[in-house]
Amino acid sequence: MHRSVNDPKRQSSTDLSKIPEPFATFERLVANVVAIDYHQEKEEWSKRITDLLTYFSDTIKNASVQMEELEHELIALRESWRWKPVSDGLPKEDGEYRVFVQFPDEEDEVWTAYYYNSGSSEAARYWLLMTPYGITKLMNDDFDFVTHWAFIISEKPLKEEQK
Repeated sequence: MHRSVNDPKRQSSTDLSKIPEPFATFERLVANVVAIDYHQEKEEWSKRITDLLTYFSDTIKNASVQMEELEHELIALRESWRWKPVSDGLPKEDGEYRVFVQFPDEEDEVWTAYYYNSGSSEAARYWLLMTPYGITKLMNDDFDFVTHWAFIISEKPLKEEQK
């Protein structure tokens, strides 16, 4: 006996609109398999089992690839947001950063700073520190006070196309 997937006796109690697409598709394929009487339609049953297993296998492979890509992205993000010693180099781009500052005879502080690299010469580079006392401009000779820098994590929500 061949029952339609739409047969109320074969209907799942699960609302497919509430589960992710891969699982809904998997459940539909399973329903297609159990809707066939194995003893009467072995070839069709075998074909549907093969379709089900192929879909399941492909879904697992895709999920594994996506997980690996996300793991690499996470590693890159962690690296980009870590504190970088100034001795390892300065930022390559102008912009807003967090900086760890050590002035003599004062407590170490973390401040926001704008880094400017407006030319190829070292004299064209400087930090503008946003301190509680005002803005301080540090030129090359003063870079020793900034010991580490890090990107500032944007708090702006991602645009839909960036997600």
